[in-house]
Amino acid sequence: MNTAFICYSRYHDDQASIESSGEAIACANIRDFDIEGHGYGCGHGVDGALFRAMSHLDLSHCCDAFRGLRNITITANETDINGWRTGNLAKILSGATDLERLCIHCSDGMFHISTRYILGTTVWSRLTSLDFSSTTFDQGDFLDVLRRHSGTLKDIDLNCVHLANGSWKVLLEGMKSFLSLRHVSIEDPFEEDGHEAIYLNDDALTNYLLCEGPNPLSIEYLLNLQEESVL
Repeated sequence: MNTAFICYSRYHDDQASIESSGEAIACANIRDFDIEGHGYGCGHGVDGALFRAMSHLDLSHCCDAFRGLRNITITANETDINGWRTGNLAKILSGATDLERLCIHCSDGMFHISTRYILGTTVWSRLTSLDFSSTTFDQGDFLDVLRRHSGTLKDIDLNCVHLANGSWKVLLEGMKSFLSLRHVSIEDPFEEDGHEAIYLNDDALTNYLLCEGPNPLSIEYLLNLQEESVL
């Protein structure tokens, strides 16, 4: 197959890099896969046209090729939204049945595509780590992803993530209720419906989600913080 995933970094278990088509992923013992783009340069990220143009045969080959992958990083851009909304990426990722870590980053601006289209309803039985940056999530959709992997997720990194149709306070409550994390980092959170920056103290966040501290965005916590500053 002459796959569109031409420009990427791949590593065998012995860390030797290779360059070939997507079929080589299935043939070699590859565990880590970085999808950066297609065509010359490869610095602008993958756009939706890649998935819109896929034939059923190419889609089938990609699903087969992703089997055995454990660590996938996708650098994306919003170009051709209809292509992203085909759900073909979700189908391809579903083939990575051994997936342990998934990273999705936007190469320029914000990535506003729903997790329904890029992750679907798949449950990866070994997924322990999620890393997203410069993306927009619907609160309900993202909580559903977290809930489906509540038995395995241990590490979450969210950087410059915009939350739509919800609040970070409620999202944190959901994470607290059904996740048992060992690491969490949330930098520059934002709410689509809000107009003010949201500040999350790292220590307070860790104390809440990993220990027994109060929700750092609760009214009680903020009032207590205000009282302490006065004193």
